[in-house]
Amino acid sequence: MRFISIILFVLLSTLSFSYEISDFPYKSRYDEKLKYITDEKYLSEALDDSDLDIVFSALKRVGELKLTNLKSKVIGLIAVANPQANQDKPKLLANYRNIFYLGILVIGKIGNGDDDAPYLTSFLRDTKKDPLATSYILMALGEFKGNKKALDFLQEYSLLVNPRTDSRVVRALVDAIVAHGNKKSNVYLIKLKKNTNKEDQSYIDEAIDKLRRSK
Repeated sequence: MRFISIILFVLLSTLSFSYEISDFPYKSRYDEKLKYITDEKYLSEALDDSDLDIVFSALKRVGELKLTNLKSKVIGLIAVANPQANQDKPKLLANYRNIFYLGILVIGKIGNGDDDAPYLTSFLRDTKKDPLATSYILMALGEFKGNKKALDFLQEYSLLVNPRTDSRVVRALVDAIVAHGNKKSNVYLIKLKKNTNKEDQSYIDEAIDKLRRSK
């Protein structure tokens, strides 16, 4: 868990405005085996496997290949892996955590803003004490580029940030907002900068400049 937190912070230390599924820090022992698998039926069946490492690697491939036909299965996995559903099951909570995180990111790649932005944001009620989960949700919303529902939510969320907000959340939010490429969002970034700590302010300055110069 700590390793994943460190890697995410490193990824968010430089402006990226997007993410690749392959960059997810946890590596399954089946990643290499499934690395070149493209068969949708095979991957669909692998998502039902009892070995969670196989499920994880298959989920990763679904995101990499953007297999939209498997979105319902991914949503089903997220429901099962949701930490809220496993609070009284510590072993399952630990085993499913990476599947929950990755599932959120995969929805960003294979979903659509109108249907899936509200779905993803619904989890934020339960992730206030989990900055990693919150960051991944915001990152996924950044993938719905140009979608009004997703961008409206990100802009509104920026007004809730305060100097105590985890830097990973702040930077994921900034990246997601800039990913939409709407110059009007600079108004929100400027306000956001006033409510963050000094370490994040220079990051936001870079984002404001990037958005200002975007076509």
